[in-house]
Amino acid sequence: MLGNYRENLNQKQEFEENVYDSIREGMIIIDKQGTIQLINKAIADLLAIDCEKYINKTIFALPAFDELRQDFWEIIEEKGSYIKNDFSLQNNESTILLNLKIYPLKEKDIKTCGAVILVEDVTKKIEMEKQLLLNDKLTSIGRFTAGIAHEINNPLGTIANFVETILIDEKDETKRNYLESIRSETNRISSIVKGLLNFSRQSKAEFGIVDLREVVELSLKICQYQKEYEQYEIIREFKEELPYVTGNFNQLQQVFINMILNAFESMETGDTLTISMQNSPDSETVNVSFIDTGSGIESQYLQKIFDPFFTTKEERQGVGLGLSISYGIIKNHGGDIKVESTLNKGSIFTVSLPIYL
Repeated sequence: MLGNYRENLNQKQEFEENVYDSIREGMIIIDKQGTIQLINKAIADLLAIDCEKYINKTIFALPAFDELRQDFWEIIEEKGSYIKNDFSLQNNESTILLNLKIYPLKEKDIKTCGAVILVEDVTKKIEMEKQLLLNDKLTSIGRFTAGIAHEINNPLGTIANFVETILIDEKDETKRNYLESIRSETNRISSIVKGLLNFSRQSKAEFGIVDLREVVELSLKICQYQKEYEQYEIIREFKEELPYVTGNFNQLQQVFINMILNAFESMETGDTLTISMQNSPDSETVNVSFIDTGSGIESQYLQKIFDPFFTTKEERQGVGLGLSISYGIIKNHGGDIKVESTLNKGSIFTVSLPIYL
């Protein structure tokens, strides 16, 4: 009889533990003193801890929970339920965002005897929301850009036509050189405007087979006319054999020029820009990394770096569109841009593009 009772008790306990571990949200049960009575498997996975080591220890021994000490006691003793959204936690060198929901446990006489804490990982959800918001911003800036581009095109066409007309009869070599320079610059502006229109239309330009080595080399050739170019060391780290990618040469060149000039803006005399190209481990993409030893980016700005109009330097020329346009182009190519940065040490911008099949 006693044996059956113990067996039933064990089965009930095992069943309860299975239920707790089946819950997707992390769950912690504490008593009124804040001592942990139960932790489920989801918490162990979220916090990368061994649950058994924390049983019968204070809740504030868990990573990052110490700063909530005051909130816990307010909840248990006064408020009832409590929710804390977007709670940041450092986990294995990465930051995860959690939502905390805390509910008091009540005894039969309605006295608080502890609390149930539910912990939900909302990192991916928030990243998706930010991605959707960024896409909305890019759509809005696309409409705005289209209007500006059309306004520039009209007077630009007039200038180009007058230059061609004057060149027909102009014999003076010096004046012809000036006019040729004007024609060259108007063509360059026209190309930039065309790129803005392509971006604003959110449509795919003509794609073909692209050798990224050629794109990088031509981009560097264009950037060498920057007055600061000679002050920096440029290192190329290209794998001997790299597959081609599918894309639009001019648009990718625009992205790479933006990456290079963005690096230059953070660098000082003697700094290094390394451009590395290699296959991804799964051989599905070619990764082009722009690695500078410049000033770096503060961590609080990394989530905003691809937002339209975002810039970290007030005195910088431009209005913070280069990276957002680059982001839109690469996404339109089915690729991705990622950034890593350490303040006062430098940044790494990595462009990943699918290989040509």
